[in-house]
Amino acid sequence: MRGHFSDSHALSASTGLDAVRSADLVILMGQYCMPSIGEFAFGPDAKWIRIDPDATDIGRNVPIDLGIVSSEKAALEALKMLYQSVLVPSGGMN
Repeated sequence: MRGHFSDSHALSASTGLDAVRSADLVILMGQYCMPSIGEFAFGPDAKWIRIDPDATDIGRNVPIDLGIVSSEKAALEALKMLYQSVLVPSGGMN
């Protein structure tokens, strides 16, 4: 993460540290994520969801609260449909 953008750039990993530390939900999609004890550590109370097409990878590195076996594409399409049907019509985020 570090080094792709300067530390002052809006997309820099440095600018999101408070968000990472205060996250109450972490969604991993087909991504290994080793627990971090350093600067990029997630909050200790964060809930973890892992979406991966390989069931044996879910929970391999990090304890997962909810594992979903699915392709990343299918999961994102389902989340988009849920977002459009629930949040947008009710005046939620656009």
